[in-house]
Amino acid sequence: MKRRALDWLRQRCAGLQWRFEMVRNLLFDIRYGVETHRVTGIAEQGVSSAEAAQGNNIYRPIWDSEFRRLMRALDVDPRQFTFVDFGSGKGKLMLLAAQYGFPKVIGVEYAPGLHAVAIENIEAFKKISKPDAVIMAINADARAFDLPQEPLVMLMFNPFGAEVTRAVLESIEDDHRRNPREMYLIYANRRNVAEIGDAFAGIEIFEPLKVSPHILLFHAHGADGRGQSRA
Repeated sequence: MKRRALDWLRQRCAGLQWRFEMVRNLLFDIRYGVETHRVTGIAEQGVSSAEAAQGNNIYRPIWDSEFRRLMRALDVDPRQFTFVDFGSGKGKLMLLAAQYGFPKVIGVEYAPGLHAVAIENIEAFKKISKPDAVIMAINADARAFDLPQEPLVMLMFNPFGAEVTRAVLESIEDDHRRNPREMYLIYANRRNVAEIGDAFAGIEIFEPLKVSPHILLFHAHGADGRGQSRA
């Protein structure tokens, strides 16, 4: 009986948080003249149903609170890194990263419809926020994306299935072997990171810094074997 009551309470709290965060997302959109809050099916954005099924076939915006939690886990000086968002959707995470202090922010999105919205959002955001950061939205397959050749913070907010995630990780590993530099990779999942299975198994360049039900944080050293000091 007690366990049933606790489960009910957790579900109730989760539902209240969802409603609260959706209101905050809407207020963010109103403040900056953007549209990031609406949940959208990927198959409605110029991607075939078969391709959408290979990843997370629903676009959902990241919450501001989730972003802050991820940055606390990362705990580095953002001015020393370029930020890359894999599966950037309508660009919400890119805008938050620009506000946070990353000097260069890149979003990689496969769905043409979501990419077009992100372009509009970035332009609207720049007019109001006037960020110092360079913000770039790229319409591309993440598996074939050429990474910037500077130190990187990369984030995946549950954008792909295990197979695509594995292919992206192998591409990142190959790039790092050609040009070793400091990299951080954050994988976040609102439900559970276990959904990604063993996609990270055997990726040798990364050492795990944090493993929790909702966050995986990895680090790859630069050529000298050292990294930027964590705050």
